[in-house]
Amino acid sequence: PGVWDAIPIYLGPLFSNPAIVKIGHGIGGMDTSSLHHDFGILVVNAFDTYEASTILGHGKKGGMGLATLCRHYGLPSWEHYKALKSKYQASDWKRRPLDDDALAYGRYDIRFLVTLRKLLMRDLVKLDMIGVDYKRFGSSVESDSEFETSQGGTPLLHSSDSQLGGTMSSTVSSISENEISDTAPIDQSMDVFKDAKEEIDESTVEETEDVFVDSVENHDDAPPPSSSSPTSSIIRASEFPCHNHLMKAISISQKRCLKLWNGDEEEPILKNPFFISMIKQAANQKGHGKHWTDANTKLYQTLYAWRRVSARREKVHSSEVCSLDFLVHVAYKLPIDRWAMRRHSYFLPMLLEDESLPYCEELVELVISSDVWQQREKRSGASGLKSVDVVFYSGEDAKKESNEEKRNGVWKLMIAGAVVGAILLTMTKVRRR
Repeated sequence: PGVWDAIPIYLGPLFSNPAIVKIGHGIGGMDTSSLHHDFGILVVNAFDTYEASTILGHGKKGGMGLATLCRHYGLPSWEHYKALKSKYQASDWKRRPLDDDALAYGRYDIRFLVTLRKLLMRDLVKLDMIGVDYKRFGSSVESDSEFETSQGGTPLLHSSDSQLGGTMSSTVSSISENEISDTAPIDQSMDVFKDAKEEIDESTVEETEDVFVDSVENHDDAPPPSSSSPTSSIIRASEFPCHNHLMKAISISQKRCLKLWNGDEEEPILKNPFFISMIKQAANQKGHGKHWTDANTKLYQTLYAWRRVSARREKVHSSEVCSLDFLVHVAYKLPIDRWAMRRHSYFLPMLLEDESLPYCEELVELVISSDVWQQREKRSGASGLKSVDVVFYSGEDAKKESNEEKRNGVWKLMIAGAVVGAILLTMTKVRRR
């Protein structure tokens, strides 16, 4: 089979295997829903580095972008990655062939994910164990040695296919100093933990329960058990780790996996900011949108339906046909060729730019057959003047508004100068007295 047909066959089982951790950055955007829509792939057991960075408070609002996160942790070549990101992130990836820089950018998107997962899990564990002071140990990979020394030399994070296996094992070995040696390997530590559980027989169950209750209620005052104590093999509840922030990152990541394609991924047509702005300007009779009418809204809805049909024909997302802002522009300015459409955006969407495709002609036909176009033609024929619906094209109104703004600015400047002069004059008189 071809590459497209082979993806669900070979990658589908890997994405759905819960024993394999899938690492991504911002998978809740379009990643999981697109994989489900295009290939029927379900993502199971993921770790989202964006969500983890959000919990750690790396970004001002939300998490950091991938390139910024690489810079935060001092990963190599992040400068080159950031430069490529600004150039290729919003480029048309359907065009072939891809140049070498585009391929390099694509590799950068996955190159650092495994390392970032380890670093983020490390910082989440630090945040749980020592609070916000974890930041004083630094963020780079080299800063691990300082933190390990402060914790007795025991590593806090080990690589593992499971989300918590290595972290929990290493933390148990570090906090149970009475039962397990600091230098014991992780596997050996867990073996000792299992052996300790097997040593508790029926005769010691009641004693264990008493110790458990005591540790919960008086764990601050209770002295650590000695190695010769009959209960030295018991791990107290107060000593067992609880990585709340790490579990929160993992939990949110799993929720992002549930964002499947449900056929209702379209932007709300009547909630588009540009459309709302035009409606408000028409209601207040101010701004460029003051001539917007119900006929423009009807055309906008017709164009929206055309966009959905065109997307289904091309088997792409509706946003790849054109944006809602572009449809508002067309519904208001009524362009009838590509040059007029470029008043909104010089670089048209590919489906409208390609002259071999019928979409531009279809859009123009919808404009010409609309009620707002017919109304404009009638007004133009009756008065010999341009319709009020296209007054926005005229430069005279713009000049008048510009001159009026200049006059208002001059008056405001003169008034402000007079007020400042009066204040200075008053202060001078007071000082002379």
